[in-house]
Amino acid sequence: MPDASSFWRAVLLGGAIGDALGAPVEFDRLDIIRELHGPDGVTGLVHHDGRLGAITDDTQMALFTAEAVIGARRRMSGYGIASFESALFYSYLRWLATQGLAATLAPDQRPLQRRGLLWDTPDMHHVRAPGNTCVGALTSGQIGTRDNRLNNSKGCGGVMRAAPGGSFDAGVAIGALTHGHPTGWLASGALAELIGVLYRGGNLDDALDVVQARLRAEEHGTETSTALDRARHLATQTHEDEGRAIETLGGGWIAEEALAMGVYAALRAEGDVRAGLILAVNHSGDSDSTGSIAGNLLGAMHGESALPAEWVAELEARDVIAQVGTDLGRNPEETADEVYPYM
Repeated sequence: MPDASSFWRAVLLGGAIGDALGAPVEFDRLDIIRELHGPDGVTGLVHHDGRLGAITDDTQMALFTAEAVIGARRRMSGYGIASFESALFYSYLRWLATQGLAATLAPDQRPLQRRGLLWDTPDMHHVRAPGNTCVGALTSGQIGTRDNRLNNSKGCGGVMRAAPGGSFDAGVAIGALTHGHPTGWLASGALAELIGVLYRGGNLDDALDVVQARLRAEEHGTETSTALDRARHLATQTHEDEGRAIETLGGGWIAEEALAMGVYAALRAEGDVRAGLILAVNHSGDSDSTGSIAGNLLGAMHGESALPAEWVAELEARDVIAQVGTDLGRNPEETADEVYPYM
């Protein structure tokens, strides 16, 4: 297995690069992207929200997911009991507060603690178009689960933040907390499991085989499984126009499409991380989310040394993203509650 901290730095930094590449062209049609940026579309970081390398809510929420993972692990290590869902809920409420929003908590719920590494990072307080489904679910003050569905959304807002979960069950919990449609949480579980298999030394094809077996055992796994099958098949074909090809998988606005498009870009990259990231964002859809997912996978597959150094250097909150990745790979006892609150 790779060095754990290096692996997780690559996952988080890769996702952040994809997010930053795609953010300026989200919502733009492919022909407009090419008209504005040249025939190959976006091929490098461009200014967004006043700077190069600006991240969006995709990376912010992935980092707060990692905060919950670290906090819950430490709690389990120290006390032998922890609620991952509760840790996620309060980490996401901290993220919600960075966006100037607040949940309506019941009298018996713990008050929100506004502290920790991410809370103390000014870049996390930039409002970058948070998704309506995530905001609506979190402001309700309820913890969504498979059995307590807060809505019927399968938007990509669950899967785009799921990579730090590292396992199918964790990814499902990450998605279900805000997204009530089964595909919304199963696609999240699929991405987290792909990352987990890659961490354990498998390649992406191995990881997809594992995930497909799990999805086929799930009552509602067909949508996600079918989308992944389409991505794998498409990746074996020759295309005159890669931008048009990836668009046949969808727009990336919903969970299974975003996952399939990220997987397709990672498969087509064939070791060229830069090319895979560029492919993932040049289409007429949710470019930052598909870029984030592809970046998570490409980082996991090829390591942090394969990430374009000039893009890493320009990333907003680069040092904090790297620190969180480092701490995801450390033993739970090496992290502190004041840095990564449990709740």
